[in-house]
Amino acid sequence: QIVSTHPFFLKSYLAQVKHFKPHEIENVFVLLAEADLAAKSSGDSKLILTKVIAEIISGTNSHPDEAAVI
Repeated sequence: QIVSTHPFFLKSYLAQVKHFKPHEIENVFVLLAEADLAAKSSGDSKLILTKVIAEIISGTNSHPDEAAVI
């Protein structure tokens, strides 16, 4: 209950997290936070979301310091 997620989904999340290194998860959160900020200050949130998803899937961002400005 700490993460406000139903236990059914939490089991699935915990199983998936084993496939990623902590810094990879952190990098994705950084990218999502940047995309969120960009979407709130820009009119084209669909394009921003498409770009961030492509970046996450491609794995081109390996360090938070290298996070691209969207």
